[in-house]
Amino acid sequence: MKKLLSILGSTALITTSTTSVLACSSNANYKEFLKWIDRQDTFLLYYGADNCPYCNQYQDALDMVKGTENSLENKLNGLNEKYNAALAAEQDATNPINDYGKDLVNGNIDYHEFKIEDLSDKWSEKWSENLYDWLVDSLVEIYIEVVLKDSNITHQQKINLAKPLVKTYIGDLGVPFFLLIRNGKLVNWTTGFGRSEVIPGEEQIVDFENWFNTIETDFMNIQMPEELVKKIQEANNGSGGEGETTDPATYNYDQINVNNYSAYFE
Repeated sequence: MKKLLSILGSTALITTSTTSVLACSSNANYKEFLKWIDRQDTFLLYYGADNCPYCNQYQDALDMVKGTENSLENKLNGLNEKYNAALAAEQDATNPINDYGKDLVNGNIDYHEFKIEDLSDKWSEKWSENLYDWLVDSLVEIYIEVVLKDSNITHQQKINLAKPLVKTYIGDLGVPFFLLIRNGKLVNWTTGFGRSEVIPGEEQIVDFENWFNTIETDFMNIQMPEELVKKIQEANNGSGGEGETTDPATYNYDQINVNNYSAYFE
């Protein structure tokens, strides 16, 4: 049986990561993930595969900056300081959907890794299927909160309406996969790293900088839930071109005709 390589307990001090080998059917990774969520931790989660070229680019970039002022540890600590400074300057700027504007419960931004051996198994194990479902459910709740909160339909009907839209948006998830969490709540998720052809060295460091800039921008964006909703809408409107995406802040969702969506209702 293939083994699942799981790096657990890795924090912002990524040099102290511990490694354990688990049976491929194990759900231990997901249980560990839920502990972080239940504790309302703030963290960045990386999920990759040993034989994934783009995952290897990411890992190589981590090694290149390790021990320097641009290391991931230093960048996460710097982001923590930047966020705390924003809280002090903008005390009334909050978004309860992803806890923007709230103090970090665990006081820092941790870093965790999950890794498997074979890319083809990326979302087929019990734990990764559960992680995928958690992402779907979190995005569904964000969509409901932003779009359907005041609609005159039941919560289950809202779920049934939003879930197929979210699954279309997510599509076929690849790796490397990154999950950004604040106080146990989803901030954003991304996939991919680097480029198809890369020259080891400076280009990989540039890719690392660009990647982390995206992480930082998402974490500091008070409107991130609303942006996620727009991405969901665009994914379900084809190309998402001009005139195709409705602004969730201006549309009156009380006008939804439930009968048009009866196929989604139990």
